[in-house]
Amino acid sequence: MTTRTLALAVLPLGLLAAACTDSPTSPSSAQTERAATTANGQSKTTAQGKDGTLPGADGQQDLVANGFALRFLPTGGGDLGRVRVAIEPQVPVDVAHDFTLEFWVKAEPGANAGGSCQAGEDGWRFGNVILDRDMRDDPDFGEYGLSMSGGRIAFGVATARGSQTICGLIDVSDGRWHHVAATRRAADGTLRIYVDGSESAQGGGPTGDVSYRDGRESAVDATDALLQIGGSKQDDGQAPPGFTGWIDELRVSSRVRYTAPFDRPTTPFATDADTVALYHFDDGPVGPCTSSVLDSSGHGTHGQCRQGGVSGPTPAFVTDTPFNVLPARRSTRTFFEEE
Repeated sequence: MTTRTLALAVLPLGLLAAACTDSPTSPSSAQTERAATTANGQSKTTAQGKDGTLPGADGQQDLVANGFALRFLPTGGGDLGRVRVAIEPQVPVDVAHDFTLEFWVKAEPGANAGGSCQAGEDGWRFGNVILDRDMRDDPDFGEYGLSMSGGRIAFGVATARGSQTICGLIDVSDGRWHHVAATRRAADGTLRIYVDGSESAQGGGPTGDVSYRDGRESAVDATDALLQIGGSKQDDGQAPPGFTGWIDELRVSSRVRYTAPFDRPTTPFATDADTVALYHFDDGPVGPCTSSVLDSSGHGTHGQCRQGGVSGPTPAFVTDTPFNVLPARRSTRTFFEEE
C-alpha cells in the first residue's frame, strides 16, 4: 500500500455564512431584463504584509486586502477632509447630458446624522454629502450631487429648467459595503438610483445641459469649479458635516450604464470608451491622504486630497475594501491507496 498526502482548501464556516447573508442581487432573466452593460473590471493588486493584511477574528487567518479605499471622518468645514477634482478648464469628467455616477460605499448605523431624505428640488444638500458638483450662485447650465440621508442615498440634479431630488428606499448604513449607481438621462430628465444592482428610486428631473459653463467665474466661491468627494463644498454652517464612512472605486461615465436591475459587480471597475474618470483609490500607503488620487481613465483628471479634520486624519487610505478576500485554510489529510 502507498500512503499519499493531499492538501485540501477548506473555507471557514464564517465565510460561508457571510456569503449567504450578503449575496449580490442576481435577478433571473425571466423576471427582469439585464442591463446592456455590467461593470466588469480587473483585480486590484494584492498587498500583503503589515499594511496589507487584516488579522482574522480568531487570530489564525488574515484577510488579504486588495488595494485601498478612502476613509472619511467628520470635519468642521467644507474646505478640509475632502477630495477635490478640478473641472475647469473643461475636462471630460464635467459631464453635460447622460451620465452615471457609481462607487462602493460603507457606513456604520447612525454615523451620518444629516436627517431623512427630502425629495424635491435641492433636498440632497441637507444630507451628509458624498459627491458635490453644485454651485454657490444659480447655475448657468446645471449642477448635481449625492448624499447619505437617513441611511439612504439622495440624488439630485438642477438646471435652468428646474431641480429635483429623488430618495432611495434601500438603507445602506448597515456597516457593509454596497455598490451604488446613480444615472441621469438628459432627454427626459429621468433619474435612477441602484443599490447592489436593485433599483432603489426613480423619478423625473430637469432636462438639458448639466455641465459647468466653461470660463465661468464665481463672484462668491472659488470652489465652484470642482467635483468634490466626501462632503459639501459650502462652508456656511448650514450644511451637515461631511460624509462619515468609506468610499472606493468611483467611476463617472458619460452615458446611462444601467436601465434595469443588474448583478452587483464583484471586481474593480475597468475603463472603457464611456469612462470619463475612474478613481481606484489605490494610491496608498495606509494612513492620511496628503497628495493626489489618480484618475485611471486615461484622461488624467487626478484628484487632490485636502487633509484635515478634528476627528482624526481624513481622508485616509485604509485596507478595508469591497474586495477583501479570506484565504482558504489548508488542511492535510492522509489516505491509503492499494497498488
